Amino acid sequence: MNDAAIEAERDGGCTDRLFSAYETDFGRIYIITEYDRSATTVLLPEEYRA
Repeated sequence: MNDAAIEAERDGGCTDRLFSAYETDFGRIYIITEYDRSATTVLLPEEYRA
């Protein structure tokens, strides 16, 4: 989904959020970038609500 969002943006189309999950020494974190790239948020799993 991330690849499709970036490709659509390159083509000038509507895009989706970018979503990544990483394992760290402190546990899992989520990084979400809004569809218009106006904001990026870092969350712990218990803070994320779909």
